[in-house]
Amino acid sequence: MMGPKSISVRLFYWLLGGGIFALLVGGGGLFLEVKAIIYDSLDHTLQSELEIFTGLLHVEDGDLEFEYAETVHGDYIVPRSGHYFQVYIDEMIIADSVSLAGEELALSPEQLIAEDQALQIKTYRGTGPAGEPIRLMERSLVFAEHPARVIVGQSVFESDQMLRRLRNFMLLSGIPGILLIATLGQFISRKSLQPLREFSSQIDAIGEKNIETRLSAEKQYKEIGLLATAFNAMLERLKRSLQSREELLSEVSHELKTPVAVIRSHCDIYLQKERPPAEYIEALEVIRESADALGTKIRRLLAIAQTEAELMNASSLEEVDLANCLRRARVTVEPLTREPQIEIAETFEPGLQVRGNPERLIEAFANLLENAIKYNRPKGAVLIASSRQDNLALISIEDTGCGIDLQDIEKIFDRFYRGQGGNRTDGSGLGLGLVKTIIDAHKGHIEVSNRPEGGSCFSITLPLS
Repeated sequence: MMGPKSISVRLFYWLLGGGIFALLVGGGGLFLEVKAIIYDSLDHTLQSELEIFTGLLHVEDGDLEFEYAETVHGDYIVPRSGHYFQVYIDEMIIADSVSLAGEELALSPEQLIAEDQALQIKTYRGTGPAGEPIRLMERSLVFAEHPARVIVGQSVFESDQMLRRLRNFMLLSGIPGILLIATLGQFISRKSLQPLREFSSQIDAIGEKNIETRLSAEKQYKEIGLLATAFNAMLERLKRSLQSREELLSEVSHELKTPVAVIRSHCDIYLQKERPPAEYIEALEVIRESADALGTKIRRLLAIAQTEAELMNASSLEEVDLANCLRRARVTVEPLTREPQIEIAETFEPGLQVRGNPERLIEAFANLLENAIKYNRPKGAVLIASSRQDNLALISIEDTGCGIDLQDIEKIFDRFYRGQGGNRTDGSGLGLGLVKTIIDAHKGHIEVSNRPEGGSCFSITLPLS
């Protein structure tokens, strides 16, 4: 089973692998380049000597002769010196170097390594009289209507030995160098990641009891500072979530207590003794009303929980045409306008796009429109408008009702809160709380005010996409 991944260990292996790759590619390329330079220089020397020895062939008195006296100098007169030549006419040796010590430079097709057909030159690798590796160059030509061959050779023992030393040096110095670089890289990575380990320790110290603690982004390195800022933002969201959970539990326990108590008390009273059927019917009606109220609150709470879960899922967000959302919300509530004869007017600026969950936005707008109709006067009006202000979309929903008491405005978006107008219609006090939850999840803002001419105005701002 593999253990947890380590950045420093991964860096060590990456540097080790990169070093080996660089040694194989770079070192191998350098080695081959040096080898090519050495052998190119050797081939140039051998080709020059071929030209010299070819020029020593001449015809005198009708006979082919080789000016042998010109070669009796230098390394060619030292036996097994590593410098050799032979001259063939009609496949007979007419001249060879003293350094051959009487031996012949035998060539075979297996020894051939290169051929220049334009210059009639072939290059071989063979073995010299002393058993040393030699590089041979042969030139074939026709001289005075006689086939001729000139062969020169030079020992490559020292060149091969120098190349072996270079290869061994690169291996012996390269491998420890790679290990040193990889180890140094791991050490640097461990030192570089030390602030991250300290940052992790600070995170581990934060729990539910000290969730108010925040990490100092200014005192951190730039990269970790960005991480600290993001983590602080996450803590803030978590704090709000925990507070919302506690508030919800407190509100739920308080709001559900009343209908449950009514049901329980009626059951206890009417089970104490036998009563007339009419009283049982009355009690059952009260219990049913309380159960209906309880069911309504539970359904709205579930709707809020589902909405919050959906809005936390980024995959549910898309580009939304704001005017289309508002029109669909209007269609949803239009049946409510018939009996009170409420007229709905709209003024939409086209082309406003926001990023969000279209179904939830429609739900929020429909909830506000439903309230605007419900708390309006008979034959009243509702005005829906949208416009642009910088990078924000402004939405307003106005009604011609009696407005909202000033003491209720600050608490009107709290869950379960029902203001002075709440006793005129049935409700759970969760509708506007759900609206605010949806708007907040879309990084928007909602507020309410009273119109001077009467009625209320809900104003919403949403960031444009």
